[in-house]
Amino acid sequence: MEKESKKYQLFSNATEFMVWQDNNCGKCIKAVWYNEKTNTFPKYRCAVQRNIELASVTDGCGTQRDYEATKKSICPYRQTERNSKNKQVDKNQLNLGL
Repeated sequence: MEKESKKYQLFSNATEFMVWQDNNCGKCIKAVWYNEKTNTFPKYRCAVQRNIELASVTDGCGTQRDYEATKKSICPYRQTERNSKNKQVDKNQLNLGL
């Protein structure tokens, strides 16, 4: 017997969805958008964006994780800056000062 997961209503209306997405996905570096020039849609890098967009065109429901993210004004998964990776310098490597 397959276990059914509980579904949660993510937004009360389309305007609420659009405002939340603009304030969160619109400022997140993980967000992807449809490219009109190439008529393509890139692969999602954020499960929350994927799930709320799917919900907006289906039944409006998502998982508990999606629900909890959308009930906060700032998405807990939003990234506004790229992670800078510190390059480790090999002390034995010759530094030419270029």
